Amino acid sequence: MIEHNPAYRPWDGPHGAPDFASVRAEHFAPAFEAAFAERRREIDALAAETAEPTFANTLLPLERLGRALERVASLFFHLVGTVGDEALEAIEREVAPRLAREGNLLYLNPAIFARIERLWAKRDALGLDAEQMRLLERTRRSFVRRGAALDEKGKVRFAEIAERLASLGAAFGQNVIGDERSYALALDDPDDRAGLPPSFIDAALTSAKARGAAAPVVTLSRSSFEPFQEFSERRDLREKTFEAFFSRGAHDGAHDNRPIMAETLALRDERAKLLGFASHADFKFDDSMAKTPDAAERLIASVWAPACAKVAGEAAEMQAIAAAEGGNFQLKPWDWRHYARKRRA
Repeated sequence: MIEHNPAYRPWDGPHGAPDFASVRAEHFAPAFEAAFAERRREIDALAAETAEPTFANTLLPLERLGRALERVASLFFHLVGTVGDEALEAIEREVAPRLAREGNLLYLNPAIFARIERLWAKRDALGLDAEQMRLLERTRRSFVRRGAALDEKGKVRFAEIAERLASLGAAFGQNVIGDERSYALALDDPDDRAGLPPSFIDAALTSAKARGAAAPVVTLSRSSFEPFQEFSERRDLREKTFEAFFSRGAHDGAHDNRPIMAETLALRDERAKLLGFASHADFKFDDSMAKTPDAAERLIASVWAPACAKVAGEAAEMQAIAAAEGGNFQLKPWDWRHYARKRRA
């Protein structure tokens, strides 16, 4: 029974958390299918509603729609981001475009959008309070930004783009994780561990054991990379791990994200133009406080010179610390965390 599926059932653990210990990868396929089916029934019921649209019979059902899917998806993507094993990643590759497709079933539904438009047209006569009016405005804006106002040809292309972008996003993230998973810098020599606290060594030994290695290892997970950058006295190893971390997914091979990014940028630009925007940046900023890319750039420009001056002062202090220790080198990015910690101390 789907009600007993730990990936589907309501969360009843401590503090209202899911029962993580019971959830397995194989639970998610039936959980997603049940949640998709429930959401489609809710969409169909709302689309078939014949009563004149009101806040209560249109906006409130929209707010409640898809709760089961939200619950399953949030649990799933939490585990993808923390456990990230191959079984979950295989499911992610299938479910990412499905989620986009299910989203399109709502946002490109003409009957539901027509109900929202009728509410919007008579909004001043509905007697809504400020919060209700805000919900109506945000709901309508969400539908328009998801393609609801496009013609049929535009809707078809918008749906195709949404699904493809979802697949590309999943592939991009998995490539980064793939690089993280495949990298391990072994600290074989005691000199390799200079400056590292015992807690870090313990964690590095745990990582080594999981990889079948004897010596402690540095990985590209933030919990390993960042403290290594802070504490390691081996500048050459800091550089090596820094370069590996910031080149994740940006190199030839199976995990190369560069073609994925090229296609993503092109599709984002096409989507923006479908919706009447000059660029993806204009599309994104239109729904923000800045409103336009130019306004955002003006804000950045106004703080750029003071920020650079502040950074230059901090860099000079850290350079002095390095020089006092006998370091005859110009501060580089892989030195920043290390000497920032010493500066704070």
